[in-house]
Amino acid sequence: MYITENYLFRTLKDFKLETMGYLTIKDIQEQVLEAYRNKAPLKIVGAGSKNFYGYKINASPIAVNIKPEIIDYEPTELVITVSASTPIADIQEVLAKNQQMLAFEPPDFNNTSTIGGTIACGFSGPRRPFTGSARDFTLGVTCINGKGQILKLGGKVMKNVAGYDASKLMVGSLGTLAVVINVSLKVVAKPTHDVSTVIRNQSGNTIDKIKSIRNSNQYPLSAVFADENDIYIRLSGPEAYLRKSVDAIGGETLSDAGLFWSSVANQTYKSFNRELPLWRISVPPTTRALSINGTQLIDWSGALRWILTEDKADSIRQVATAVGGQAILYKPNRHLDNGLSIFHPLSSGIASLHKKLKFAFDPENILNPGHMYLDL
Repeated sequence: MYITENYLFRTLKDFKLETMGYLTIKDIQEQVLEAYRNKAPLKIVGAGSKNFYGYKINASPIAVNIKPEIIDYEPTELVITVSASTPIADIQEVLAKNQQMLAFEPPDFNNTSTIGGTIACGFSGPRRPFTGSARDFTLGVTCINGKGQILKLGGKVMKNVAGYDASKLMVGSLGTLAVVINVSLKVVAKPTHDVSTVIRNQSGNTIDKIKSIRNSNQYPLSAVFADENDIYIRLSGPEAYLRKSVDAIGGETLSDAGLFWSSVANQTYKSFNRELPLWRISVPPTTRALSINGTQLIDWSGALRWILTEDKADSIRQVATAVGGQAILYKPNRHLDNGLSIFHPLSSGIASLHKKLKFAFDPENILNPGHMYLDL
């Protein structure tokens, strides 16, 4: 078990367990069973680093304060199994000792984010378009559904089931299907070298420039981000190959590149820090600048746009839909109208599937009700 003194102290502090101690899976199961019998809604509580996301829940809290630990990790197998309350920072620290990492580069807000909350929200960082998403690297999940049943979904290998891997349903479900207890993740080797360059005040269309870099197929890209006319590019791989790529792309070497990409992933980058609603808009990567007022940031090599704006939600969603995209109100401001739709409206067919899944996992609608969609 890879638990450090600082790790234990921070976890105790974040979950306020100085006097409570840790809960077992049986303790959490009993709470869910009682809620199921009484049809009493529950609000799943973790470290709280992503409380800004989704609708607020009016329900009794159920804390996932199980012991944070590395349950199983064999570096040669490229798989790690951890409890849901394990901080992202500590997982990365353990993996780094073996020159490995979480490929989807999850954000770590205020250095307190846990793997359970990360999987529940389905968050991935700047490396996502080049290596894959949190869902892609989730191999298995142990969870407790809304009927109080302990489920072991998936496993520890990429191909271990015939049919759909239900563990992936937990990724991005915001705790509306089950309480995640532990997670098995595929890990990857860290690149031998990283180098970042920035093209400042580039002339011409930013998206066209990103497209030409992405489509060249000769650069080992691992992140592309743009703020106005400045394009930031990270390349990962053998050192000699990176030098040739940087020379071909041009720009200036980005100093403190690690801190910069961390600020993008964790949204501490300067352009995120404004008192405006922050929208997360997924679009085809070649989409031009969206007709929305405010600051627009380009992430995921063009496939993700972060927009800080006071434009109306209906107007924003019309723009997103027109280009084949979807818009989520990622961080509302404090004056949000509770009637405003946070997540992009579902088609009737997809909404029907959501309801069937919700009923299968949580028939009494007790787990995080209304956290993602108000009628689920």
